[in-house]
Amino acid sequence: MFGLAKLSTILLASTSLIANVAANKDHVVRSLTEKDFDEAVQNAKKGSLIKFFAPWCGHCKTLAPDYLTVSKAFVGKEDQVFIGEVNCDDHKDLCSRFDIKGYPTIKWFDKGDLKSPSDYSSARDTDSILEFLAGKTGIKSEIVKERQYTIELNNNNFELETADGKHYTLVEFMAPWCGHCKSLAPTYEKLAKIFEEEPRVKIAKIDGSEHRSISEKYNVMGFPTLIMFTPDQPEKPIWFEGGRTLENLIAFVNGVSGTNRAEDGSLGETAGRSTKLDSIAKKFLSTSSEKLDDLLKQAKVAQEALKDIHSVFSKYYILVMKRAIAKKDFISTEAARVSKIIKDGGMSRKVLDAMKTRLNILKVFLDQTESIEELEKKASEKLKELIKKEPVKEEEPVKAEEPAKVEEKKKVEEPAKVEEEKKIEEPAKVEEEKKEQKAKPKEREEL
Repeated sequence: MFGLAKLSTILLASTSLIANVAANKDHVVRSLTEKDFDEAVQNAKKGSLIKFFAPWCGHCKTLAPDYLTVSKAFVGKEDQVFIGEVNCDDHKDLCSRFDIKGYPTIKWFDKGDLKSPSDYSSARDTDSILEFLAGKTGIKSEIVKERQYTIELNNNNFELETADGKHYTLVEFMAPWCGHCKSLAPTYEKLAKIFEEEPRVKIAKIDGSEHRSISEKYNVMGFPTLIMFTPDQPEKPIWFEGGRTLENLIAFVNGVSGTNRAEDGSLGETAGRSTKLDSIAKKFLSTSSEKLDDLLKQAKVAQEALKDIHSVFSKYYILVMKRAIAKKDFISTEAARVSKIIKDGGMSRKVLDAMKTRLNILKVFLDQTESIEELEKKASEKLKELIKKEPVKEEEPVKAEEPAKVEEKKKVEEPAKVEEEKKIEEPAKVEEEKKEQKAKPKEREEL
C-alpha cells in the first residue's frame, strides 16, 4: 500500500511539473481592465505586482522580456503572488486612479490593499524584481530556464562557427545593456527555433560590447546589428536592414540561404513543387474525364525528367491524379484532412514538413496558391529591401596622397587666379596704352 501511495505521489508531482512546463511555454502576462483589476489584486494573499505601460513606450518594450520571465516564475502561485499589467492607452481611467505619470510604472499592492500601493524603484531586470518580491513575500521563485536555440559566440569560437565553409550563419551583435537588443531577444530566439533543423543554417549571437575586437573587425557601430556570414564568402558578410520583425528575419534568412521556412516553422508555399507539374496540375479539375488519362501520362513524363530535389516530392502529383481519377472529391477532402493534421500540431518537424509539402501540391490542384514564379519574385523583391551595404569606416588621410591633392587644388584654383589677375591688370594696361597713344601725337606736334 505504501508503495502504491508513494508511486501515486510521484505521478501527481510529475503531472504537475509537466503542466507547469507546458503553461510556461505559452505563458503571457495577464492584462487587466477596469472590470477585473480589483478582484485580481485582492485575490493574491501575499500581494500583486502591476506594471502600468503604453505600447509605444521604448522603455516598456525593453522591460517586457524581463517582466514576462518574472511572471513565468510565479505560474501556479497566482493565489499568493499575482503578476499583471495595465495598458494605459486602453485604460486611461484605471491609470489615472493610481496617479500614473510616466511609463513604465510598477506598483506593489501589499496583501490586496488597493488604497496605498507602493512604487517599485529598483532596477528593472529579472533578478532585481525577483529579489524585491522575495523580500516582500518570502517566496523565492527560481526561473524555469527554457531551451536556448541561439548559439553563443565569443573570441574562441567565432571564426569556427562563421567560416566553416558549410553554413549560413546569422550573427546578432548585441549588448546586455541594450534596450533594443532586449526587445529583439524573444523574436530572435523564435527565429533560431524555426531554423533549428535546417542543416545549412545557424542562428547565433555575440556580446559585441565585450568582444570589441570582433565588432571593430566587422565595422559594427551600434547594437543590435545583424550580419549573415555565407559559406562561400565568409569574409564578405551580408548586412540585414529593415524592421526587426519575425517575418522580415525569416525572409532574409530564406533569401540568402535558399531555405524555405514559414513563421510556424513549417516549409513555405513553394516547397516540394515543380513548375512543370504545377502547370499540368492546374488543368486537372477542368479537364474532362475522358482526357484525364492523357494528362496523367504527361505528368509522368514530366516527373521522370526531374533530376533535382523536386523529383523526391513530384511522385505525389502522380499519386493525387490517380486517386482523383478513381474518386472525384479526393483532392478537396484530402486537402482538408492534411490541413487539420497541420493545425492540430504535436508532430515532429520531419512529419510536419512532409504534410506541408503535400498541402502545397494539393493547393495547386485546387488553384488556391500563387505560381512558383510569383512567389519567388515577391521573395526576391523582399530580400532586396532587407540587404544593406556594409558601412565603411572613415580612414585617416594618407600623407603620401596629400601633395597630389594640393597639386590638384592648384590646377583647379590657378585658372581662377589668372582670370582674376586679368580682371585686375587689364584696365590698368588699357589706361596706360591710352596715355601712350595721347602722348605720341603730342610728341609729333612738338616735332
